[in-house]
Amino acid sequence: MQTTLGPLSRSEVHSIVTPHMSALESAFHRAWGRWQGLVSDPRHASATISARSRASLLSDFIALEVTAEFRGKSAARLRKRHGVLLLILDDRVVLRFKKFRDAALNTSDNRTQATLAFDEQALVSAGDLQPITHLVAGYRLDGLALELDRLAITCRVDGAHHWEPIDITPAPSRPSAVVPPNSAAPRARVKSARKEAQEGNSASGESK
Repeated sequence: MQTTLGPLSRSEVHSIVTPHMSALESAFHRAWGRWQGLVSDPRHASATISARSRASLLSDFIALEVTAEFRGKSAARLRKRHGVLLLILDDRVVLRFKKFRDAALNTSDNRTQATLAFDEQALVSAGDLQPITHLVAGYRLDGLALELDRLAITCRVDGAHHWEPIDITPAPSRPSAVVPPNSAAPRARVKSARKEAQEGNSASGESK
């Protein structure tokens, strides 16, 4: 059975997620640290990694770190649906983890039935998993894709933000667990999706 439920207000969501901000911030930064460690490894210096592969690897790293942070916590439950990690807090909100593709904090999704249901605040009830407010906890990279620029929580309904995003703020007494890259070592190159497409079109033209 599929049920639609109006999302909670921003203030209600803020009160639910605030106790978990440090854990969320830490999970994102440790995942980014894993990525930094990977690309700064001299063994991968000659590799060219696509932006899509970077996003995929970061997604896996984030899922790993979120699981480590929230496993066993009384107010949190972890679920996998259609291969996607979901974090349920206080049985009132459910978060999935994504990359924000622009300053407006939009995400890129394959428009499957599952993603459409998530954005429409509709969740298939299964046992104790009841319809609750669906949120995206995501990250945006800086212009050079060298650092995490913003971490935030958004709520979307029918493709639009339902309220102003909530920033995931770092804990003041807990430094981010980022693995610093070795500046002296060569780094793997990350190729943007646009450049990949341009090179693909060029190669196609040359083969005609």
